[in-house]
Amino acid sequence: MSRFRAVIFDLDGTLLDTIEDIADAMNAVLRRAGFPGHAPESYARLVGDGLEHLVLRAVPPGRRDAETVARCVEGMRREYAAGGFARTKPYPGVPGLLDALSARGCRLAVLTNKPHDSAREHVSATLGKWRFDLVAGARPGVPGTAGGAMPARSSTARKGIPSGWR
Repeated sequence: MSRFRAVIFDLDGTLLDTIEDIADAMNAVLRRAGFPGHAPESYARLVGDGLEHLVLRAVPPGRRDAETVARCVEGMRREYAAGGFARTKPYPGVPGLLDALSARGCRLAVLTNKPHDSAREHVSATLGKWRFDLVAGARPGVPGTAGGAMPARSSTARKGIPSGWR
């Protein structure tokens, strides 16, 4: 038995390399809006803090009015969902880590600021070999940001993992 009973992971940039699919989808939305896209490698500094922040960073300065941002956020939700997981893959070493943790009886969870349904789809499609006791993403009215103590405590409590676990 592992000395840890559970491990909570973030998804994008931790377990999965999703940057190319995110870049493809966001650039398609930007082009449709008449804006220039960004080089795929530049998305590493644009992502983080959720979809709305990505859009705010990707849309050109001076064009970040509420209506444009809302339209691009909705466009990004549709484009990213439609794009599937063409280039999304686990980072090197992740499969071995998940194998080792699973073999030790460690419970696995994902807590991410990726939209909830998308997070569940990504885990199922790319990490379906492993059992995750919890996959929780951002939902309207529910704290879902990665790395936050409150969402982690709330989510693990619902799955029977006591506060203070390690």
